[in-house]
Amino acid sequence: MPGYKLARWALAAVIASMPPSLLAQSDEGPILRPHKSVPPPPAAASATLLVMCDLSCNWSLDGEQKGHIEAGASAKAKAGLGQHVVIATTEDSLDRVHQVAEVRNSGQTVVILELKAIRAARLVTWNDPATGLMWARKDNGGDVEWQEADDYCKNISLGGYSGWRLPTIGELAKIYDQTENVNHRHIKGGIEMTGWWAWSNSPGNASGKAWSIMFTDGTRYSTQLGNSFNGRALCVRRSGE
Repeated sequence: MPGYKLARWALAAVIASMPPSLLAQSDEGPILRPHKSVPPPPAAASATLLVMCDLSCNWSLDGEQKGHIEAGASAKAKAGLGQHVVIATTEDSLDRVHQVAEVRNSGQTVVILELKAIRAARLVTWNDPATGLMWARKDNGGDVEWQEADDYCKNISLGGYSGWRLPTIGELAKIYDQTENVNHRHIKGGIEMTGWWAWSNSPGNASGKAWSIMFTDGTRYSTQLGNSFNGRALCVRRSGE
């Protein structure tokens, strides 16, 4: 019976090499035990974004277009925990808002996209892409001496922004454009001038003077500070400040 003995020795060798956790003793000898099953990892937590626009808008979530929302209405989308980029654009594509939504727990996170304020600012201001400056779309509307012009710009608030000032003569020169014509004023950005020339905050070529620019032909003048005839305050600020 040599074959039978060899088979028993081989089985004994296999059992001896097994870890104790797979063996259990009984009256009939060792018993093989199966491995315990490992439970699957828990599913990642998710939440819902409730998105609202104060103007009719088209919106996207993390670069994916989500559709249209009527003014004052809302839309929902699933989102994981963490930060998400929500963008809304008005139907005419002229106004856009970018917002980062922080989802901190499961449930519902409300995101309100305010486009009205952005539209209001656009209607009274103009951002010059060439210089990064934000300009008032209209001058002060009446004759002013230099000090009155300076005070006007320092004290106004347009489009919800403060920090306005008189521009330098170089900044004024950069918005003069012969190819543009708004009521015979050659000026960029659709800016409306009610007078012919605008004050700068650059000192003139003599004491008591400041440089100004004529928007009919782009000529620069060193003007007496007390002169107000047809002089206007056209205010500027650094966009993003």
